[in-house]
Amino acid sequence: MDIILDEKITPAIKNVNSDTNKLSPQEFQKTLYNWFNQQGMVSNMRSYLRMQMIIALKSTTIGESLNSYSSISLENQALNILIADYLFQHRYVYSLSVFSTEVPIKTLVSEFCFFVFNKEKMKTKHKIDEKNVMCIMESLGINANSDLGQEILSNYRQMEHESLLFVILKVVMNYYKPDQSLEEGHIEEISKVIKKFMLHYNLPPPTVNHLIEKINSIVKSLVNNEITKLSEQYEQEKSILKAEYMNKEGEFKQKLSQVDNFLNVETKRIEKEHKKLIYLTENMVLNEKKLSDKSREMEGKVKRINELEMKLAQELENCVRKNCPSPLQSPLPQKLCEMKHCDKICEENRKEIELLRIQKQGFEKIAENQNVLIANLTAKSNVMYKQLQEGMYTIEQLRSQLIAQNKLLENERRRELSERTMSSSEGLTVGTDGEGDHNIDDVIKENHLKLDELDKKSIEIERRFKYFQSSLRRQ
Repeated sequence: MDIILDEKITPAIKNVNSDTNKLSPQEFQKTLYNWFNQQGMVSNMRSYLRMQMIIALKSTTIGESLNSYSSISLENQALNILIADYLFQHRYVYSLSVFSTEVPIKTLVSEFCFFVFNKEKMKTKHKIDEKNVMCIMESLGINANSDLGQEILSNYRQMEHESLLFVILKVVMNYYKPDQSLEEGHIEEISKVIKKFMLHYNLPPPTVNHLIEKINSIVKSLVNNEITKLSEQYEQEKSILKAEYMNKEGEFKQKLSQVDNFLNVETKRIEKEHKKLIYLTENMVLNEKKLSDKSREMEGKVKRINELEMKLAQELENCVRKNCPSPLQSPLPQKLCEMKHCDKICEENRKEIELLRIQKQGFEKIAENQNVLIANLTAKSNVMYKQLQEGMYTIEQLRSQLIAQNKLLENERRRELSERTMSSSEGLTVGTDGEGDHNIDDVIKENHLKLDELDKKSIEIERRFKYFQSSLRRQ
């Protein structure tokens, strides 16, 4: 049974912290008090105790002395009711209980206190009845049967969750609001609205005219002061934006000069590489020509070797016919041929053949090495030529971008100067039409946008510049 009861118990304070059991009694008391305060229980207890104390003190001498205070005027009573209704509608319970002790008990304020402590029993939200609303309006100087009074009453019925004070202020502001077709800021239209408002309360015409003149003079002085302040603010913002613009322009020009210098250095380096490539190409052509000459010379020597071999073969045949030993069959013959030519011509031919064979092998190795060198030089020249083309293309792109950025910067500067002059003239000639501050704000926002645009462009150029540097380093 105990287990079942434990399962149905839910904690009042939802705390997932596992260290709750480790809290000291003081810390636990503080945590519990904060939770009660968040739930609104502390303020409800205070207001309830205060109300019970007031009810208990009614029959005492203190309560009688409080009731013996002089009665307040109807206007103040109406204002007290409006304030109490405002506190009640916004659930400022504690403030309402305190406020109720400062006003006479036998008013509508006590009804609000009753509804506060019985709000759980009430199905509908408390609203001031129509009769009391009309009395409050009459006390404040508003004719309840006029259009303004009827509009206040109808709006209060429709707005269930709003206080009467809010409804009165909203309706009065909209009722005496000037015509939307008129331009705001004109002193003449303002004076007409003020005159209409004053005539509504049946003020004498001399008093109305005097007040209108006073208001006109005050409004003119205020407008002139506001124009002066706006002009000073505009000039200050203009100087700040100009300084920022000059700084950004200087940084942008510095970055452009750095990019230009780097491009000049890279152009010179690429030109040197190009000259070196041309020199290597010319050397390769000369070496190829020399190799072709050597190959022709080798062909002549090979032809001569073939002729000597044929001649040697004929001599060998002659020797065989005459029974003479061959010098090739016996590299070191012990017995020379008895013929006179065998001891000299045959030996010389044999030595010359060996020498020519050695030279032939050497020339073949040289020709093979030269062919490998030609292939390597050709591949290297193709790679360097391709890199040269890519570098020249990149340089042309960067130069075109620099030219376009310079043109764009010049156009932005001219347009900025023209817009500044136009906006300054328009902002100072606006007067009282209420649009001068909007023009100044628009100009300031536009200048900030242009500065941001220049920052983005400079960052983009710097990014491309770094990419170009990294690509050149990789090559």
